[in-house]
Amino acid sequence: MGAPPEVAGGEGVVGVKAGMCSGSPYNKRAKAIKKTVKLKKDYYNASPTVISVSYGTTMGYYDKDTNSHGNVWHKVQYSNIQNDWCGWVSDNWVELYYP
Repeated sequence: MGAPPEVAGGEGVVGVKAGMCSGSPYNKRAKAIKKTVKLKKDYYNASPTVISVSYGTTMGYYDKDTNSHGNVWHKVQYSNIQNDWCGWVSDNWVELYYP
């Protein structure tokens, strides 16, 4: 697994409960490729941040969607020993791979 999440001051669960993503994960993983990657509540940048994770963190992969601006977003789940967080990450923030 990657490094533990870097949660900036005041960030964490914002307007949503922490929890597992609905549905079944694909046989694919997403790896954070930026210093800090924010999992968003919805698939657009202005959406509230659910949690922030650091470079190298791996996440389960659940879905893909394109928003009204043509940007590709991936639905991912970050899990640690204590909790699970489901959110959306920009295609520019992660690298997808098959384990």
